[in-house]
Amino acid sequence: MMVATLPVSAQITIDGMDITFSDASKQSTAANGDGDLTNVTVVKADGTTTENGTALKAAMDAIINDGEGGVADVTTVIQLAAGTYDLGANILTLKPNTLIRGVDRIDSIITG
Repeated sequence: MMVATLPVSAQITIDGMDITFSDASKQSTAANGDGDLTNVTVVKADGTTTENGTALKAAMDAIINDGEGGVADVTTVIQLAAGTYDLGANILTLKPNTLIRGVDRIDSIITG
Protein backbone atom coordinates (compact mmCIF):
# COMPACT_ATOMS: atom_id res chain seq x y z
CA MET A 1 0.00 0.00 0.00
CA MET A 2 1.39 3.39 -0.99
CA VAL A 3 0.46 6.37 1.15
CA ALA A 4 1.53 9.95 0.52
CA THR A 5 1.82 12.15 3.57
CA LEU A 6 1.45 15.86 3.00
CA PRO A 7 2.92 17.96 5.80
CA VAL A 8 1.27 21.35 5.69
CA SER A 9 3.61 24.04 6.91
CA ALA A 10 2.35 26.98 4.89
CA GLN A 11 -0.22 27.50 2.16
CA ILE A 12 -1.31 25.22 -0.67
CA THR A 13 -3.51 26.49 -3.49
CA ILE A 14 -5.62 24.24 -5.66
CA ASP A 15 -6.74 25.24 -9.14
CA GLY A 16 -8.77 22.54 -10.82
CA MET A 17 -6.22 19.81 -11.50
CA ASP A 18 -3.15 21.82 -10.38
CA ILE A 19 -1.75 22.08 -6.85
CA THR A 20 0.78 24.82 -6.02
CA PHE A 21 2.82 24.43 -2.83
CA SER A 22 4.26 27.22 -0.70
CA ASP A 23 7.72 26.79 -2.29
CA ALA A 24 6.11 27.46 -5.72
CA SER A 25 6.48 23.84 -6.82
CA LYS A 26 3.47 22.44 -8.65
CA GLN A 27 1.74 19.11 -9.09
CA SER A 28 -0.92 18.21 -11.62
CA THR A 29 -3.43 15.44 -11.04
CA ALA A 30 -5.68 13.48 -13.34
CA ALA A 31 -8.19 10.67 -13.06
CA ASN A 32 -6.88 7.15 -13.56
CA GLY A 33 -7.97 4.54 -16.11
CA ASP A 34 -10.60 5.81 -18.49
CA GLY A 35 -11.09 9.00 -16.49
CA ASP A 36 -14.34 7.99 -14.83
CA LEU A 37 -14.92 9.59 -11.47
CA THR A 38 -17.35 7.41 -9.60
CA ASN A 39 -16.99 8.78 -6.09
CA VAL A 40 -17.05 12.52 -5.39
CA THR A 41 -17.28 14.06 -1.91
CA VAL A 42 -17.99 17.78 -1.69
CA VAL A 43 -16.59 19.58 1.35
CA LYS A 44 -18.35 22.87 2.01
CA ALA A 45 -16.60 25.80 3.67
CA ASP A 46 -19.52 26.94 5.78
CA GLY A 47 -17.77 26.93 9.17
CA THR A 48 -14.70 28.61 10.59
CA THR A 49 -11.41 27.92 8.80
CA THR A 50 -10.56 25.36 11.52
CA GLU A 51 -13.95 23.65 11.18
CA ASN A 52 -13.44 23.56 7.42
CA GLY A 53 -10.02 21.93 7.88
CA THR A 54 -11.54 19.37 10.23
CA ALA A 55 -14.22 18.61 7.61
CA LEU A 56 -11.55 18.13 4.92
CA LYS A 57 -9.55 15.75 7.14
CA ALA A 58 -12.73 13.83 8.06
CA ALA A 59 -13.62 13.48 4.36
CA MET A 60 -10.16 12.05 3.60
CA ASP A 61 -10.25 9.76 6.64
CA ALA A 62 -13.66 8.39 5.58
CA ILE A 63 -12.35 7.13 2.23
CA ILE A 64 -11.78 3.38 2.08
CA ASN A 65 -9.24 3.33 -0.71
CA ASP A 66 -6.53 1.07 0.67
CA GLY A 67 -6.15 -1.68 -1.93
CA GLU A 68 -7.10 -4.24 0.69
CA GLY A 69 -10.79 -4.77 0.12
CA GLY A 70 -11.48 -1.08 -0.36
CA VAL A 71 -12.14 0.71 -3.62
CA ALA A 72 -8.54 0.98 -4.80
CA ASP A 73 -9.49 0.89 -8.49
CA VAL A 74 -11.95 3.77 -8.18
CA THR A 75 -10.81 7.38 -8.37
CA THR A 76 -12.19 9.32 -5.43
CA VAL A 77 -12.40 13.11 -5.62
CA ILE A 78 -12.70 15.49 -2.70
CA GLN A 79 -14.15 18.67 -4.20
CA LEU A 80 -13.52 21.75 -2.05
CA ALA A 81 -15.97 24.62 -2.11
CA ALA A 82 -14.56 28.15 -2.08
CA GLY A 83 -13.03 28.89 1.31
CA THR A 84 -10.05 28.32 3.57
CA TYR A 85 -9.38 24.92 5.11
CA ASP A 86 -7.00 25.23 8.09
CA LEU A 87 -5.52 21.86 9.09
CA GLY A 88 -3.64 23.35 12.01
CA ALA A 89 -1.04 20.82 13.20
CA ASN A 90 -2.86 17.91 11.52
CA ILE A 91 -1.26 15.99 8.67
CA LEU A 92 -3.40 15.27 5.65
CA THR A 93 -2.55 11.81 4.30
CA LEU A 94 -3.61 11.31 0.70
CA LYS A 95 -4.97 7.85 -0.06
CA PRO A 96 -4.34 5.95 -3.31
CA ASN A 97 -6.37 7.12 -6.31
CA THR A 98 -7.64 10.14 -4.41
CA LEU A 99 -7.70 13.68 -5.79
CA ILE A 100 -8.38 16.97 -4.05
CA ARG A 101 -9.87 19.67 -6.26
CA GLY A 102 -10.76 23.24 -5.47
CA VAL A 103 -12.89 25.72 -7.37
CA ASP A 104 -9.76 27.69 -8.33
CA ARG A 105 -6.35 28.73 -6.98
CA ILE A 106 -7.66 31.86 -5.27
CA ASP A 107 -10.85 30.64 -3.67
CA SER A 108 -9.94 27.14 -2.34
CA ILE A 109 -7.01 27.34 0.07
CA ILE A 110 -5.54 24.71 2.43
CA THR A 111 -3.41 26.08 5.26
CA GLY A 112 -1.76 24.59 8.31
